[in-house]
Amino acid sequence: MESIDEKLLQASRSLGANWLDMVLSVIVPLSLRGILAGSSLMFARSLGEFGATVIVAGNIPGVTQTIPLAIYDYASSPGGEGMAAALCLVSVVISLVFLLFHESLIRRTAREDRP
Repeated sequence: MESIDEKLLQASRSLGANWLDMVLSVIVPLSLRGILAGSSLMFARSLGEFGATVIVAGNIPGVTQTIPLAIYDYASSPGGEGMAAALCLVSVVISLVFLLFHESLIRRTAREDRP
């Protein structure tokens, strides 16, 4: 997404596109191949990590259980879909917090490195 030409974004703004229109009509279509490639790589990596964790560490609740293993347990038990969804939401929130923190650190260090 960083490699999208700024002139394309400026052109969409000059044609009256608001932020959401710009995202849906310019940024997402130009980034779709990268999003799909990243998603498939992320899925393959997470599937491999899930299998390795189950095999090596086991799935002992309260001892070696990780969030993905807890989601798996809840999703495979009757009536546990709500708790599985809640744990999914927690893991997404944790990921977003760390992503935003990482981006803020990058921006802060970039500003400090400028002469």
